[in-house]
Amino acid sequence: MKTEYRCTLTLGIIFSLSFLCFFTIAGCTSKYDYIYQIAKENKEELQKVLDYYKKDSIKYKAADFLITNMAHGYPYTTTMDEYKCSIMSCTITKGVQDSLWKKIKSRQSEPLKVTKDQYIQDAQSLSAAYLINNIDEGFNTWKSTPWSNQIDFSTFCQHILPYRIQNEPISNWRKILRKKYAPYIVNIQSAEEAFILIYNKVMDEFKKGENDYPHQMDILMLDRIMKGNCMDRSLYMTSVMRALSIPAAYDYVPYWANFTSNGHSWVAYIRNDSTFIPTNDRQSLELYGVIDASHFYQKTHNYNTQELAYNVDSVKRAGKVFRSGYAIRQDHLTFIQESKEEIPSLFIDPFLEDVSAQYGLSESRVFTTSTQQNIYLCNFIAGKSWQPVQISKAINGRLSLNNLNKNVVYLAATYSAGHFIAIAPPFYINSLGNIHEFKPDQIKKVKIKLYRKHVLTCHWTDRWSPFLGGKFEGSNSPNFDRSDVLYEINKLPTGIEYIIFSTPKKHRYIRFVAPKDSDPNFAEIKFLGKSSLSDTVKHVLSGKLLSEGINEISLNRGMDGDYATFFRMTNTPGIPKKNYWFGYDLGTHNTSLFTGVEFCPINDQNMIEPGNLYELFYFENKWISIGHQVATENYLIFDNVPSGSLLWLKNKTKGKEERIFTYIDDKQKWW
Repeated sequence: MKTEYRCTLTLGIIFSLSFLCFFTIAGCTSKYDYIYQIAKENKEELQKVLDYYKKDSIKYKAADFLITNMAHGYPYTTTMDEYKCSIMSCTITKGVQDSLWKKIKSRQSEPLKVTKDQYIQDAQSLSAAYLINNIDEGFNTWKSTPWSNQIDFSTFCQHILPYRIQNEPISNWRKILRKKYAPYIVNIQSAEEAFILIYNKVMDEFKKGENDYPHQMDILMLDRIMKGNCMDRSLYMTSVMRALSIPAAYDYVPYWANFTSNGHSWVAYIRNDSTFIPTNDRQSLELYGVIDASHFYQKTHNYNTQELAYNVDSVKRAGKVFRSGYAIRQDHLTFIQESKEEIPSLFIDPFLEDVSAQYGLSESRVFTTSTQQNIYLCNFIAGKSWQPVQISKAINGRLSLNNLNKNVVYLAATYSAGHFIAIAPPFYINSLGNIHEFKPDQIKKVKIKLYRKHVLTCHWTDRWSPFLGGKFEGSNSPNFDRSDVLYEINKLPTGIEYIIFSTPKKHRYIRFVAPKDSDPNFAEIKFLGKSSLSDTVKHVLSGKLLSEGINEISLNRGMDGDYATFFRMTNTPGIPKKNYWFGYDLGTHNTSLFTGVEFCPINDQNMIEPGNLYELFYFENKWISIGHQVATENYLIFDNVPSGSLLWLKNKTKGKEERIFTYIDDKQKWW
């Protein structure tokens, strides 16, 4: 699912500015002083909470935990406040929330942005009544569950008690969510079983959707809408779990290490400091489980991998896995305080916890380096080049990088003026635990042939499989009762395909016939012809459009010259698929031979597209250009490429999805 992490990307600068103030006063003598300085006039409200629990030692400790770690905050805009009032007071039906948002947004004279002045600190705004209510409700639910004795106080504080998960606006969600979901776990005796039941309930009911809100919605807005991206769903689900006293954590990858620039978040169950996530069938929990949405499960395999000019992948890999917690990570905070360098916004978050080890990332590498600067472990992110996933420092010239993933490319680098500077070649650790560095060989140059700029995943091959068995026919009968099969698709199409018929003929009627019960979706198709077999010039055939099982409006999307649009057969839900075909009546005076076709299936637009400008780079301390080319075919050929290079092909005309690759055995190997 597409996710832009508002916590680390959109609001990264605000986090930075907010915590700069926090860092400068964190050296106070009393453990409450720094929070009280942030709280200003609200100091008395926080003290009221501590005073309220003076005679209840366990709840006092809980209050102490919340207050001493209260360096949190949230954005506020009047636009979102107005939207919330509208959403909470109307009946939510399909399309209502979108129309309300468009109406409210249209009244704004400037683009919606969140500034530092619109960032509200919890310590300055939360009332004693709100905190006391949160603590009492958290304890009451914890002590009333059959699994209360399975949850220790530390787990309760970290994964049940907090009133927030990330930087969402504050709301009174505990009682409302408990009332809504408690009926689904009546008589359940274990937290694990309760987690699975609630996980499935939310996954089934919370719908996927994107938005362009300036900041995160609060939990009760999410409860009202029940729609959003994986970040929204995870925030909501974590809150539901905690309202029911089920220890849950919000875990995420800010971006996948071998896929697009999108990241992903999910909810994990916590038991005895160990992390469990649901199995693929969502019926049980497992340690070191498969991260939600990290796999493409292939339904068909109707192709020979040896025939493809690149590898097909099915796994999105994490370079690092993080947890968004409530408690300040003191070791990380100390590191930031002592650093004299500019630090990327992701690592200014003092609540950030690296939980990669809990997801089975167990590889490590040691560097020898003389640099005294902060060192960042980076992954290549589509459209952004190298981006950090870990910050560290060498000790006595020795840098230890731990909890790394296998078959993921990493780069160790320093950071200056917004750029990452390599201190060693990029590397990966293979399945056997061996380290491989990418070192270009300037002596041995090779010629390479490229068909794509981004990794191909198997969900696309599934979408292309329906083409297999499709036929191109010609006839002189309008009902095709006497027809010639000129070509049958027997090889999986993977991009722009050019097919030349071995026995072209002159026909009045030409068509494509879809395989029985299949729905191949064309992005583009052209029927090609020649005046004679000896003619060297081919032209596009056209005439009166004919079709069955598909309408002309849909067909036009496959003949508009745009590889981003596509057509599909008309199909009514619940009614079995009907075979479809389409083609042309070329007319009584047609003199052309039907000689071939050019077509492209529905696609991710990452194939080589004729007319687009491309540039190829290799990495040696920095990205170095090999050259530019305007594509004339569905592939590019580059000469004099240093062998063993890590490569990056950019489309300078359009698009941002690009992955690094190597060229081995005449194939692109994606990383």
